[in-house]
Amino acid sequence: MLYPVGLLAAIVAAVLAGAGPSMAAQSSDTRLTFYSGYNGYGNIVCSIYLSPSTTLQDVNFKTDPYGCENDDTKSVRFVSSAVDYRGVQLTVFNDSSCRTTSDYAVTRIQPLNRSARVNSFEQNFVAGSITHTYHYRSGDLDGKVSCIRFQRLPV
Repeated sequence: MLYPVGLLAAIVAAVLAGAGPSMAAQSSDTRLTFYSGYNGYGNIVCSIYLSPSTTLQDVNFKTDPYGCENDDTKSVRFVSSAVDYRGVQLTVFNDSSCRTTSDYAVTRIQPLNRSARVNSFEQNFVAGSITHTYHYRSGDLDGKVSCIRFQRLPV
């Protein structure tokens, strides 16, 4: 069936509008992309867009609206459209309620210089503006992430 170009454009715009946050809204956000493999590779487990006004957010991978697969994440990439001088902190937990009773890791990036990557959650490292600290309980965080806590650092 043939549609006039204007109608086709309106249909595409309507479909895109209902497909989640608009690209314009996402362009100023911080994006966290979680991967099933190490070093920010492998299948994408999910991507979470956080607006500049988001100061604290917990995401339970068992019940989240982002489609994150529970117990599948081994690495993460951070991308921001601008340098965030406040910086960010991401805590990943094996516990689905974001508790520290099992393995967890804290990544602080200050400032967030447009992009950063954590190759494995089960390591400690400092690289430039990134400090990553792994808190060992039983040695099962890579591939077992069930909850995350995202925070913007105070100014």
